[in-house]
Amino acid sequence: MISEKHERAVLSSALWAAAGDALGWMAELTDERGLQFRTGENRVNGPVPWRRKIGGRFGPIVQLPAGTYSDDTQLRLAVGRSIRGSGEFDVEAFAKVELPVWPSYSLGGGRSTMAAAANLAKSSVTWFSNFFENATKGGYLDAGGNGAAMSIQPHVWKSDPGNPRSFIGEVMRDAVVTHGNPQGFCGAVFHALCLAFTLTEGTIPPPDAWPSLLRQLTEIPQAVLSDQQLEMFWLGAWEDLAKETLARSISKEVEQSLALLLSLEPHLRSTNHEDYRTLLSKVGGFDHGRRGAGINSALSAVVLAWLNRDRTNEEALLAAANALWSDTDTIGTMAGAILGAARPEDLHWPLQDRKYIERESGRLAAIAAGRQVDSFAYPDVMNWQPPVNQSDAVGEFQGRLVIAGLGWGEPVGETWTSGDSEWQWLRLNFGQTVLAKRRKPPRKISTKELPGASPQSAREVPWTLSGSPRNDPSHPRLSFEGKQKSSVEDDRRLSKGAPAVGGDGGIARDLDTLTDWVIRSDFEPQVVGRALLESISGRFPIESATSFAAIIAKALTARRKREQSRK
Repeated sequence: MISEKHERAVLSSALWAAAGDALGWMAELTDERGLQFRTGENRVNGPVPWRRKIGGRFGPIVQLPAGTYSDDTQLRLAVGRSIRGSGEFDVEAFAKVELPVWPSYSLGGGRSTMAAAANLAKSSVTWFSNFFENATKGGYLDAGGNGAAMSIQPHVWKSDPGNPRSFIGEVMRDAVVTHGNPQGFCGAVFHALCLAFTLTEGTIPPPDAWPSLLRQLTEIPQAVLSDQQLEMFWLGAWEDLAKETLARSISKEVEQSLALLLSLEPHLRSTNHEDYRTLLSKVGGFDHGRRGAGINSALSAVVLAWLNRDRTNEEALLAAANALWSDTDTIGTMAGAILGAARPEDLHWPLQDRKYIERESGRLAAIAAGRQVDSFAYPDVMNWQPPVNQSDAVGEFQGRLVIAGLGWGEPVGETWTSGDSEWQWLRLNFGQTVLAKRRKPPRKISTKELPGASPQSAREVPWTLSGSPRNDPSHPRLSFEGKQKSSVEDDRRLSKGAPAVGGDGGIARDLDTLTDWVIRSDFEPQVVGRALLESISGRFPIESATSFAAIIAKALTARRKREQSRK
C-alpha cells in the first residue's frame, strides 16, 4: 500500500534530482578556468546565474538563470509525460514524439542520446529497432553512457518499489531505445534498484546491499523474455549484432562491477569529501574513456550518497558539483534522486520549473497509489511525422510559436542568433520552460503536428482534464457498432470473450487480451480480423499491427507443431 510518506519521498526525490542536475551542470566537464568563465567563481557554492555556449561549436553564448537544469531533467520529464494515466509507459510516444523533438531544446545532450533521437525521426525506425550507426562516434552497441540511467526515475516513482518486477521491464524498454551497450542499460536498472531500495527502506543503500543489487541485474533477461515486443523484436536482433547472449553479456557486466566494488571497500567507511574523488577516480570518473559510463555513474551516485549520509543534501550535491572534470550533473542528479527519497529535506535553492516538477512527481506518486490521473495529450500519431531537423521542431501556427508534438510556447526574454538559427526561452502551456532553437523565420507548423486530435483541442492545455483517459480526444478508438454485416447470432459468437473497447490509446495496450481472445476462438478468422482492427485503433497502428501479427503467427505455428507431433 502506497502511503503519504511515499508520496512525500517521491516529491523530494524529484526536486533534489533536478537540483543536483542544475548545480552540477554549471561545472560539467570543465576545470577551474572554465568554471570561472561560466560562473565568475572557481568553486560551486550554490546555484547562480551563469553563461554557457550552446548549439555546438558555432552556437551562441547565452545567459542562464540560477537553477537552470540540463538534459538529465529534460529527459526525465519526457519519460514522465510518456507514462499514461493508467501507469503504462507509452514507449512509442517517448520514442517517436518526445525524443525526436527533444534536440530542439536540449541543453547538454549526450552524443549517443542525440544520435538515437536523430535516428528515431526516420519513419522506418521503431523504438525496438533503433540500431543506429555512426562511423566516427560509435553506434548503438557502443552506446553505454549514462543517458538512459539519468532519466529512468519516473518508472520507479509510479511503481511498487518493493517489487522490482513492476519496473525493471519498463526501465529496459526505456533504456534500449537509446542505449544498446550493457553498461548503459545495466546502469539504468542498477540505479532504479538503488532508488527503489531507498523508497522501500527509507534509507540510502549501504555498501553491504550493493552486491545484492548488482546481482539482481541477472534478472534482466527474464524481464526481457516476459515482454512480448522486447522478446520478439529486440532480443534476437541485439544478440545477432552483439554476437553474444544477453544473459552472458549481463553476467560479465555484473562480475566486473562486483570486482570494482572490492577495490572501493577500503574507502567506504569514510565521510571525507576527498575520498569521494578517490572513489570517483577508481570507477573511471575522470577518465575520458570511461567517464560517463552508465553502470559506473550509477555506482558513483550511490557512493556519493553513502559518503554524505551524515551531511545535508546540499553538501552532498556540492561535493558532486565540485569534482571538476567528472560528469558532475548526471552523478549529482542520480545521487539527488536517492538522497531526496531517503531524506525529504526542504529545497531552498532556486530551481527552474519547480511547480511543474512538483505536479508531475505528484501525478506519478498518485499512479503508484492506484488513483486515477490524467495523461499527456500527444498528437494524432496516425498522421504524425517527427521533424528531421532539430530547427524544424519549433514553428509557427496561427501567429503563435509551437513545439511540434508538445504544445504552444510563449516567448520569454531575449533572443540569441547564430547563422540562420535563433534560440529563445519558451514557456510551454503545460508548465515547462525550454530554451528552444528555431529557424529564422520559423517554419509553418501543420495541424497534424499539434498536440491533441485537432487545432481546437490543441488550443487547450495539453492535459486530459476529464480525468478519464477513455475520453481523451487525441486517442480515438474504433467502434464496431453499425459496421458489421454479420448476423446478431454471429456478433454474439464473435464478441464472446472480446476485450472491452477503450483505454489509453497506447500501442498494444490490450495485446495480451486480444491474443488470448483469438487463441480462445481457435483462431477464428473473423475474430482475428476484429482483433486486428482493435489493435490498430491506438495511436501507433503500424507498430501495433506488426506486433499483433507476429504474436498470432508465432502462437499458430506453435500449435501446428504440437498437433503434428501428436500424429
